[in-house]
Amino acid sequence: MRELPRVWPIVLKNITRLILNWKVMTPSLNQTPKTWLTLTLCKNIYTNFQKRVKFQEPLKNFESRFPGKLEAILGSVSQSFAGQSLYPTVLDAASAYFYKINCLHPFENGNKRLCILYTDAFLYFHDLELQLSHRQMYDLALFVAQSRIKYRLSQEDLHVLCRLIIADYTKKRNQSLVSAIGQLLPKGLKVPELKISRSKI
Repeated sequence: MRELPRVWPIVLKNITRLILNWKVMTPSLNQTPKTWLTLTLCKNIYTNFQKRVKFQEPLKNFESRFPGKLEAILGSVSQSFAGQSLYPTVLDAASAYFYKINCLHPFENGNKRLCILYTDAFLYFHDLELQLSHRQMYDLALFVAQSRIKYRLSQEDLHVLCRLIIADYTKKRNQSLVSAIGQLLPKGLKVPELKISRSKI
């Protein structure tokens, strides 16, 4: 199992900040999510991603994913209990999408790539973007996937780590520039069309 030197400075920095209980984040991360990822949206993004980006290990068709897993993840992030959202801020929800899609493996392959893709899309809908390169994000996803066994970090610790890193490396999206994730979204997509009601579960 190879080491991940590029991600360690990020990890150590955020663990230190957690100990010191100090952080500065983009204010928009604290807003209530105005939209959620849906199965239809995920399928459209996946299909565009599959067509436009080529990898040594190609993604299989969207329908080949493990039955019910992605639906369960999407539902768990958007659900509420006793009138309270389980992930009440954009930061909470983005961290949950990143961690759950990465570690619960809803797809046969490409889960690390897709957790980055879907988290980036969710942030895009809230006019935010990640400042990390794709290589850095992939190293982070790989680190998170391996850490439960290799570094004996608990699920809660990993979720907190994802939350801190997203908080530290997310900024307001520059709407005057063409966004890479924006190119993978369905044409004519409007954020209000993605709104879904939060049912009590």
